[in-house]
Amino acid sequence: VGLIEGHGTGTPIGDPTEVEALHRVFGFHRDGPPSCALGSIKSMIGHAMPAAGAAGMIKSILALYHGILPPTLNCRRPLEAITQPGSRFYVNTQTRPWIHGASAAPRRAGVSGFGFGGVNAHVVLEEYGRDGLEPWRPTEASGDVGRATADRAIQVPERATLIQEWDTEVCVLEADTQQTLADAASRLCAYVARADGVSLRDIAYTCNTSLSGANHRLAVVATSVDDLADKLARAAGRLRSSDCTQIKETQGIYYFGGSEVRDGKVALLFPGEGAQYVNMLSDLCLHFPEVRACFEAADRAVHRPDRSAPSADIFPPPFFSDQEKEAAEARLWKIERATEAVLTADGAMYSLLTRLGVRADMLAGHSAGEWIALAAGGVVGIEEFVAGMDRLDAMYRELADDATIPKMAMLAVGAGRDKVVELASEIKRTVHIAHDH
Repeated sequence: VGLIEGHGTGTPIGDPTEVEALHRVFGFHRDGPPSCALGSIKSMIGHAMPAAGAAGMIKSILALYHGILPPTLNCRRPLEAITQPGSRFYVNTQTRPWIHGASAAPRRAGVSGFGFGGVNAHVVLEEYGRDGLEPWRPTEASGDVGRATADRAIQVPERATLIQEWDTEVCVLEADTQQTLADAASRLCAYVARADGVSLRDIAYTCNTSLSGANHRLAVVATSVDDLADKLARAAGRLRSSDCTQIKETQGIYYFGGSEVRDGKVALLFPGEGAQYVNMLSDLCLHFPEVRACFEAADRAVHRPDRSAPSADIFPPPFFSDQEKEAAEARLWKIERATEAVLTADGAMYSLLTRLGVRADMLAGHSAGEWIALAAGGVVGIEEFVAGMDRLDAMYRELADDATIPKMAMLAVGAGRDKVVELASEIKRTVHIAHDH
C-alpha cells in the first residue's frame, strides 16, 4: 500500500490514535525512508460530514488512475508519531509522481471511510492495469546518427489529462518577411486585448496548429492572456526596427528569420554526474507517463535486497527541516546513486523528446551521459544498459570493501590549471589532477 487516505480531522486525540492504529497494522521497518504517503482530503475541502469517505475514495481513485500522490495541504510539521524512527508513513505535502517500478504488484491505496458518527470502514483500492509502457528504446539509425523513426516512439495510452490549464503556454507566429510577422503580432495582440473569456491554451493551440513552415518565426512564452498581449506588443515594436535580426529574451520572446536555424541539424548532449538534483523531472513525471516509465524501469533494475530503489532518493518524501533536505541531497550525491539518477533522467528526457517528434542528427554525452548517447544511437542494447546500472553499483561496493585499494575523494575546483597545481602542491596528501576542462 503506497497511499493512505486517513480520517485526518486534525484533532489532538483523533490523529495520534489513527496513526497508532496504522502502526499496529503495518508495523515498522528497520532501514530506508518511509514508503507510504499519509494524507486526508479534509485539508483540501474541509470535512464533508457523511460524504467524507466518498470524497476520500474519489481522491484515491484519481491518484491511482494518474499515478500521482496528491498533497495534504497546510501541514507545516507532522505529528511526532509519524516521524518517529522506523515509521512507514510520511505526510505528503506536495504533488508528487507515484513511482512504482520496484514491485510487480499494482499500486494500492487504503481509504478510511469514516463519516460523521456513522459506520467505520476501511477500503483497499487497487489500480486497474498498468500503463504498459516499455522503458525508452534506442531509435533506429537511418543515415544520420540517431535519427529516430516515428514508429519506435513510446506509445502513450489515451487517457484524460491531469490538468486543464498549464502554468505557461508558447504561441508561435510565422510569416514570409519580418515586417509581415510584425503585422501578425500586432493583429494577435489586438485580438487578445479585446477577447473576453478566451483561454491562453486555446490561443496557443490555434497558433501552433496553423504553422506552414514560413521562414520568419516569433515564439512567445506567456503565463496569462495579459502577459501574452504585453509581449506581443513589445515583439512587434522590435520587429519593425531595421536593426532587429534576432530576438532572444529570457522573459520569453524569441525570433529568428531565414531557414538556417530551421533547416539546421539537431544535436542532443546528455549531461553526466553533477547534473542530478532532488525531485528532478518530477513535474514531467506528473504529466507524461513515458517519463515516469523510465524511472520505474530504473527501479526494476535494482535486484539487490539491501539496496533501495533509485526513486526513493530522487523523489524523497517532503522535507520539514533543513537537516532532512541536506540528508536527502547527500544521498543523491553518492557516486553510485548519482550515476543512476543522471542516466535515468537522461533516458527520460530522450524518451519524451522522441515522443514529441524531436529527431536528433547527432548524439553526444558528458561523463556517464555517453552511455545514453550510445544507447540512443543503437550502439548499446537497452537491456544491457539497464542491467549495467545494477552491475555498476555492485562494482562500487566491491571496490569500497577492498582494503587493498587506496581511498580517495574527488574535488571540483573552479580555477585554472596553474592555480590548481599551486594549491595541490601545498596539500600533504597524494593529489592528482584527473580532469582539466
